[in-house]
Amino acid sequence: MPNPIKQITQFARQMTGLANDLALIAVSLVNNLAAAAATTIGPKPFFGLPYNIAKTVAGTTAIAAKLLDGTPLDAVSEGPYTVNYGVPDLLSWLNPVKSPAGANLPFTGMSADHPLPIILLNGTSATQGVNWSVGAPVLANAGYTVYTFNYGNTTTNPYFPVQATADIRKSAQELSDEVDRVLDETGADKVILIGHSQGGGIMPSYYINNLHGDEKVSQFIGIAPSNHGTNVDGLVDLKNIPILGPALAPLIYRIVDLFGAAWTQQAVGSPLQQETYGAGDTRPGVLYTTIASKFDWVVTPYTQQALAAGPNVTNIVLQDLYPNYNAGHLGIVFSAPTWTAVLGALAANPAANVAPTTALAA
Repeated sequence: MPNPIKQITQFARQMTGLANDLALIAVSLVNNLAAAAATTIGPKPFFGLPYNIAKTVAGTTAIAAKLLDGTPLDAVSEGPYTVNYGVPDLLSWLNPVKSPAGANLPFTGMSADHPLPIILLNGTSATQGVNWSVGAPVLANAGYTVYTFNYGNTTTNPYFPVQATADIRKSAQELSDEVDRVLDETGADKVILIGHSQGGGIMPSYYINNLHGDEKVSQFIGIAPSNHGTNVDGLVDLKNIPILGPALAPLIYRIVDLFGAAWTQQAVGSPLQQETYGAGDTRPGVLYTTIASKFDWVVTPYTQQALAAGPNVTNIVLQDLYPNYNAGHLGIVFSAPTWTAVLGALAANPAANVAPTTALAA
């Protein structure tokens, strides 16, 4: 029987994660606008007063974002690309085809140190530029070749700001096409997939498990992954209410499906769950890592994110490493502790760090 005290405690964590994420979006938007204003104004007009005000606002909100995101104030990523931990580039939502810094660069050859390309997969409703505004430059600074793309667009307009909401089966086929394209461009044998939410869970898992993706994927790292479905903070359980539930739930699902099939396909008990994981969560030959936060308020409970234990599976709960970590479902993908865990998982994959013999000979 469920422990009510534990349930209440976990629900409080989820609501704290929601509050932190909403605050993070607010301060990040102010930060983005202030930084853009400082760049546009420049330091010369009106003795630099407007410029200095904008810079001060940008700096202050950047600190607030780190505090909301569980990121140490002194966290840095050294390399050619600026990394603003805790601060997503929300203005990229206005231009969904824009790549984040460090991604989709003109291909000039794979690094001998990191011979496998990385494909980043955004979460439901997000775009590549927003979702990976921190992760892409972190990985590029570490020497990896990084690709991003949008998928699951329910319209024919590539500039539509809401991505990754189409039927997950269709999105998985789009991923298959992108993997083939990247392998063809780079000449690599396999890719590494790193995703957030849907992009870290059921969509690429469907590709790996059902579309022979295990033959082309060396490693799969999921951040706040929607692996085994979400109860949406208990809302899915409304269907169990006598009389009202069975009548109301199908109507709610049909309404939600109007905004894209991916939403309900990620609910606990959806038919796609069995279709994706029915023959097992994982496949031999692929290294798996999941990275979760107890403050996740979207994929709930957070234990749904873990994959079945196995020799090729590592399930990480960030609070086990950082007891005061407080990021929610959105903030987790912009926080420094998350990317420390990602880089650690990549370092543990020999194929991601040791050049093939042919490359060494060249």
